[in-house]
Amino acid sequence: MTRDAALVVLLIDQLGNAISADQVIAVLTNLGSPYTDLTIPAASPTFPNDTLHLRVLTRLKQEGRLSKVTRRHAKSQISVTIA
Repeated sequence: MTRDAALVVLLIDQLGNAISADQVIAVLTNLGSPYTDLTIPAASPTFPNDTLHLRVLTRLKQEGRLSKVTRRHAKSQISVTIA
């Protein structure tokens, strides 16, 4: 198992709908902080503001796992709120 977040997010993105939202969260939480916060209701972690994170986090929002996804260009971060 790798803890290279960029690689893991890339692979999750490439899998698309072949992996469920629950599986996405399970894989991401193995990366440690801030990904472990994806299992904490109402938590507001921040992630790198890049295309792959945006696609994976947007998918989790569309599936009801996140209530909010906000890109922060000035800080180069994406903030989310766990549903």
